Amino acid sequence: MLLIPDLVLPEADAENSKQRALKSKFNMLFYRNEKLESLLKPNTFFLCGEKGTEKTSYALYLLNSGYNGISCCHTLIRDTELRALINLKNNNRLALQDYTTLWEVVLLLRMARLITESDLENGWIERHLILRDIKTAIEKFETSKSNPEILADIEILQDRELSAKLAHDGNEIAGKAGKSVKQKFSHYRDLLGSISTSIIHAISKCKFKNQIILAIDGLDSRPETIPVETHSAILSGLGQAAWSLNINTFANIRDTPKRPKIVLLLRPELIQHLGLSNSNLKLIDNAVELNWLVNDEGNYRRSGLMNLINHILGSQQQDKAYINDCRAWDFYLPFTTQFGTTAFIELLRRSLHRPRDFVQYLKIMQETTINKLQFNNADFTNSEINRIYSEHLLSEVSNGLEYRLSLNDRKLITLLFAKFKGRRTFTYIDFIEIHNEFKIDSKRRGITIESQVLDELDQTLQLLYECNLIGFSEATEDRPYFKWAFRERTFSNPNPLVEFDGNYVVHDGLKKSLDIGAKKLGNSTLKKPQLIFRRRP
Repeated sequence: MLLIPDLVLPEADAENSKQRALKSKFNMLFYRNEKLESLLKPNTFFLCGEKGTEKTSYALYLLNSGYNGISCCHTLIRDTELRALINLKNNNRLALQDYTTLWEVVLLLRMARLITESDLENGWIERHLILRDIKTAIEKFETSKSNPEILADIEILQDRELSAKLAHDGNEIAGKAGKSVKQKFSHYRDLLGSISTSIIHAISKCKFKNQIILAIDGLDSRPETIPVETHSAILSGLGQAAWSLNINTFANIRDTPKRPKIVLLLRPELIQHLGLSNSNLKLIDNAVELNWLVNDEGNYRRSGLMNLINHILGSQQQDKAYINDCRAWDFYLPFTTQFGTTAFIELLRRSLHRPRDFVQYLKIMQETTINKLQFNNADFTNSEINRIYSEHLLSEVSNGLEYRLSLNDRKLITLLFAKFKGRRTFTYIDFIEIHNEFKIDSKRRGITIESQVLDELDQTLQLLYECNLIGFSEATEDRPYFKWAFRERTFSNPNPLVEFDGNYVVHDGLKKSLDIGAKKLGNSTLKKPQLIFRRRP
C-alpha cells in the first residue's frame, strides 16, 4: 500500500485536471457510475448538484477520456465573458431579451468548432462543402485555435466588419452558391440572426456518428461586479438559448445516428432563473442530479459516497482489489472515534455529504502526516485540522451565497454568529434576541446591512437554513429528527422551508469557524476589577 504522503487526492478545483500532466491521474481517480450513462442520454440537458458534488469532474472526464467516442468541450463562463456580453448589449442598444440572441450565436459558434470529419457520416463532397468550409470561415477569427474561450466568440460579434464577413461566407457555404450578395445589416440583431441562420443551416446537413457535448460551467457564481438583476437576465438568456438549440435545432436534424447537445452545469435551485416554463418538470425529465446523500448511516458502506472515496484511495494501489468492499478506506482509517463510531460516519456528520468535503478533510490530514501508512484517531480529532476544515466549509457556504448576498453581507455572517455567544443549539425566541443584537452591533460599527434577507428576522432564519448553516429538529414518535436543507432539497422542492418557532442547531462541521461550542459569558457575569486609589507621595 502507498504511504499516506504518496496518495494522490483530487484537486479541490477539478478544472485543474485540464493540465496535461494531471489528465491521466484524474482519469484514474474518477469514479464512473450510472450517472455518467444518464448524462449521455439524448434528452439530458442539465447536470445538477450542489457545489462540490463533482459536476465539473463529470464534464472533464468526458473531455479528457474520449469515453464512448464522445467529443466534449468544457467551457467555464467567467467574469470577463459576462462583462463583454453586457457591454455588447449596451453599446448596440439591444433590448433585454436580446441576451438570448447573443447567447445563441455564441453557443452555435462554439458547437461548430467541435465538429470534425471523424464525427460525420456524410459523403466527402458534403463534408467538404458544408463542414470544412464553414469551420474554416469561423477559424479565421479565432484568437486561439488550440483552446479558444467564449470571449473570442464575443469579440467576433463585437467587430461588425469581421462578423459581416463571417455571415457572408457562411451563407455562401450553406447555400452552396457560386456567388452571394454581401448583406447590409440595418440593425445588430439582423447580423446576429444571419450568423445563426448560416451555422444552423450547415449543421442541419450533418449526419453525426459520434456524440458531441458542449458543457457550460460556472453558472453557480455571480461575480461581485455584476448586479443580481443583470446576472439573472444573462442566465435567463443563456438558458433559453441552450434549450431552444437543443429542442428546436439539434433535435430536428434528420437522418443522423447521433445529435449534438448543450449541457448546463448548475445547482438545482438556479434552474428557476433560466426563464424556462415548467422548470421543475424539466429537472425531472431532462436533468441528471448528482446527489451523494447517505440517508441510512447503518448502511453507509453501500453508499455511492463511500464507493467514490474508496475508489479514489484504492484505484492507485498496485493491488486493485482495494477498490472493492471499502478495503482501501478500512486500511487507511481503521480506527474507532471517541464517539464509538467510524471515521466515515463522523465525517458524514461534519460534512454536507459531498465528495469535496471528504477529499478536503483527507488532504488536510495528509499535509500533517509524514511516512505513515495509516491515519489514527489523533490525526482525525486534531483541533488544528478541524479548524482548517471548518474554515473550508464556511468558505464553501459563503461562495454558495454569491447569488443571494453581496460581498459585504456575506462577511456579516460571522458577525451574526458572534451573537450566538458560543451556543450550538437555540430556539426561535433565542434567535429574536440574537438577530436584534446583530442589527444593533452592525449599526454601532457603521456597517450597512444591504440585503433585506439579513435585515428581516424570518428571512434571515430561512437563509441560514437554506445554506446549511443551521438545521432544525422535528419531533417524531421515536425521537427528534433533525432536518437539513441539503437533505430535504429535491428537484420538486429546490428551496425547502425552515420551520418557524422551532429548535435549531448549528452544523457540526462549522463550529470551529463560527466559534461555536463553548458558551461565552457576558460581561455582566464577569467579576468587575476593584479600583485602587493611591495618594500621591
